Amino acid sequence: MKGSYTNGISEKIVCGPGYGYPDCNQLVADIYGSDRVFVPAADGILTDVNRAKAANWGISAYGALDWKASPDFTIGAGARYTWDHKRFDLDVPQVASTLGNVWLSTYYTGGYVRAAQAWDGVSPRVYARWAPNHDWTIYLSATKAMKAGGFGTFSLVASEPLDDYDLVPAGTKPDDYGKETVRSVELGVKGRLPDGRGTAAITAFTTSTTTCRPTSSIRCSAVRRSSISVGSGAPALRRRRRCGLAVTSVWRSPAPGRVRLRPAIAAARFPTAVV
Repeated sequence: MKGSYTNGISEKIVCGPGYGYPDCNQLVADIYGSDRVFVPAADGILTDVNRAKAANWGISAYGALDWKASPDFTIGAGARYTWDHKRFDLDVPQVASTLGNVWLSTYYTGGYVRAAQAWDGVSPRVYARWAPNHDWTIYLSATKAMKAGGFGTFSLVASEPLDDYDLVPAGTKPDDYGKETVRSVELGVKGRLPDGRGTAAITAFTTSTTTCRPTSSIRCSAVRRSSISVGSGAPALRRRRRCGLAVTSVWRSPAPGRVRLRPAIAAARFPTAVV
């Protein structure tokens, strides 16, 4: 998968409203020294280009075991193992304008820089189903799921600051964010409407998603190993809680042709906590 992102802006806007200089000559002299001379582009546009490439692959396997406690009551448990590998390449070329890389990216990479990482985990699930009749089922399930991390599209990490309008230092690579852990509980009912008029489902749910966001001083691997205090520096873990109710239904017309209506409504609440 490849992508290229281009942004153009007037050089006068960059120097004036953007940086607060009366002209671009002074901006160039302040950044690069008096030896560098500003030469306006032919079209007067500073064009930033970012290129990205990604290659992802993975495997997963799922297994489950059901136990029929009674003819209408089933208890089960299952687990999914997932392994995901992601490779990400980012290229920030040196701009053609004599202003240099001063706008979207205040650096250039001199070619693609690469990072690759793999995430794996087991996602267990337990559930129970009660079918009081042939048309309706009431169910309860609880899941702890793993979602692989990834890389920030235009975010780089290096051993030195990048905001120097120059080539990035050796060893610079795309920044990563850690895998997510999602805990979910659902209670719902689903079944067929009378006379075959359609189906309906009502689900109440609550989820908690924990995401690791690495910072310059706190990496996800260190947090997971508990080798640092989570409270030191900027927070590296963020937890989002959500609860809500979803109602869906499919109505079928008894007339020939079977016209279908599919109304749905959902409401959710999204509080966020930093841990």
